Amino acid sequence: MAFTQEREQEVRVDALAEKLEARLRKWKTETAAEARVRILEVKELADHDIRDIARRRAAEQEVLALLDARSAHLSPQLIREIQQKCGV
Repeated sequence: MAFTQEREQEVRVDALAEKLEARLRKWKTETAAEARVRILEVKELADHDIRDIARRRAAEQEVLALLDARSAHLSPQLIREIQQKCGV
């Protein structure tokens, strides 16, 4: 059975989660609590970055769609200026 790259990542993350859970049970209560706090901080940072990236991509796509829809009505110079300002 061939795994897709996405499925392989899922398997790795699941294995990591199992190892982490086992270690959290073995560690002192204070150590496990500190590890949980740090893990949650990393998760929050990752979630925040993913949302930022998704918002930027959505805005990029919106600008590109507007440019495509209106390109017949805009001068080539104006299109280039808009693209430069948007980083496209």
